[in-house]
Amino acid sequence: MKFGKRVVKKKKPAIKPFKNWNIVKGDHVYLIDGRDRGKDGIVTKVIRAKNRVVVGGLNLAKRRVPPNAEFKGGILSVEAPIHVSNVNLVDPASVGSETGPLPTRVGIKYVSSPHQSRHTHDTVNAPPCLNFYTTLLSLPVATRF
Repeated sequence: MKFGKRVVKKKKPAIKPFKNWNIVKGDHVYLIDGRDRGKDGIVTKVIRAKNRVVVGGLNLAKRRVPPNAEFKGGILSVEAPIHVSNVNLVDPASVGSETGPLPTRVGIKYVSSPHQSRHTHDTVNAPPCLNFYTTLLSLPVATRF
């Protein structure tokens, strides 16, 4: 907006971080949107302030690096962050199947008062050990983040 000779820029709206996260570092995820749609990988970094995750080997971007004492410089492929809504957790029951890893929706069950675990919604007639996503079953909520 212009007022006389001064130009006042509008501020960008602040990003509101999600309160509840079902994806943490080390999870096996499936990309449901974007350039690498249909591929799966492991989460290497979680950026909660921007609602984004970095998945190893996917969503590669080219970055130019200037030369310095330890690197001669050039163009590198770097993993770019992906919005958390574009990834789903992989159903542990589908990892060894012939269809390959399949995405699933995840819910939270409270096992005891300080502990919670993630369970898949889409697993049908699976044994109880596969129905729970057991990576965080025994950890208290405070130590997961």
